[in-house]
Amino acid sequence: MAPFIGGINAVGQFTRLEREMIRLAVSRDGMIRPVDLGKELGINLRMVRNTLQALCAKGRLRPVPTKSGSRVYRYEVIYSFSDDQLW
Repeated sequence: MAPFIGGINAVGQFTRLEREMIRLAVSRDGMIRPVDLGKELGINLRMVRNTLQALCAKGRLRPVPTKSGSRVYRYEVIYSFSDDQLW
């Protein structure tokens, strides 16, 4: 977990953890569940949720609610022309 807690990357827009979450979501057809991120990255669910909310605030992810609309169980990547700075 220590490598992911580092500061902002050279571009200055995303932390290392945020970049990893976006990469994982893109590799899984643009959709990711918080539970899958926690297992893959080895971090707790609270940190996953906080980081996902930060990415939603930055406009990189969109929450996908359940059919009833009361809960969010996965997130969808919002693609942009500036995606090349993540890789």
